[in-house]
Amino acid sequence: MTKKNGIQKRLSNVLMRVRSPHHPSSARSSCDEEARPPVPLSPTVLTLEDTVPEHPPHDDSDDAGATLAEVSVPFVSVTNAATSRFSFNDSKKPSLPLPTNCWWQNLVLGDGGTQVSCPPYLVRLPTDGPSRVEIGWPKIHVGEEAMWQVWIDDWQLIWNPDESAAPLKREVVDYDDLSVTVQWPSRQSSNTWARQTLVKATPYTTVEFKQMKQIQMKTRHSILQFEQHKANSWKVLLNSGQTWIVYVIDGVVRVAAVPDEINDSLALLTKHHSSYPVGGTFSWQVQSVQTSDDPAAKKSGKHHCQHDGCAVE
Repeated sequence: MTKKNGIQKRLSNVLMRVRSPHHPSSARSSCDEEARPPVPLSPTVLTLEDTVPEHPPHDDSDDAGATLAEVSVPFVSVTNAATSRFSFNDSKKPSLPLPTNCWWQNLVLGDGGTQVSCPPYLVRLPTDGPSRVEIGWPKIHVGEEAMWQVWIDDWQLIWNPDESAAPLKREVVDYDDLSVTVQWPSRQSSNTWARQTLVKATPYTTVEFKQMKQIQMKTRHSILQFEQHKANSWKVLLNSGQTWIVYVIDGVVRVAAVPDEINDSLALLTKHHSSYPVGGTFSWQVQSVQTSDDPAAKKSGKHHCQHDGCAVE
């Protein structure tokens, strides 16, 4: 709490960890930075019971001080048959349930193959066929009573091109308020992997590779024009009317849509293509309208509170 007479001010601050293939110490400004040495890209091919049982009254005397997730409940306990095929890395496996309505929960529900909304893109990590990332620029369908996004995979980035091979095992290796990082380790070597970090509000889709021998890009559309933009970057015009830019640098492949409605969007994308966020946290500060030691009130739901009292002040 910061005290100041006569003025009330709230400041939201987003701290991002940024990685740069070329300059590990660059792109600092207002961002917290996490540098990682560039990883080499191996020779690469870039082609385009419905009954409710009776129970005795529940005695909750032993639940004092427990969190809601630890409270014993008067129900029959069964194992969830709908287990996820998306496994967590042991060091990051949550000891409690995922946050309610976690924006990337589609990755860990069912088979984990449903698309995730990570604005401005829709992204899908399929569980069938070769290991890949599918990227879509959302199409908005407008009806008489509703609007909704239509999923179309404009691009596929594939690094296990043998369709007869089972996909590599996926792991969530890191996550925070604004991002989730997924990794596909090789079956042969722990030193060979593909990794993607989904970060909200990032204009690129980014995948890192280490010692992957073959990488492919595919599109469902027809390519009308393909030209080199600058060193290690290519501009692609599709018959869908979309223009995309592809960057390949030091084991990192970045794909971005080039919106027509934004002036100089291609120049902006190229200017910032060598640094990319790999995580972030959200924080806020509050100033009072008068000198006060009372904390600011923040509304939380019952499922966000501890059993013996709300943990959020």
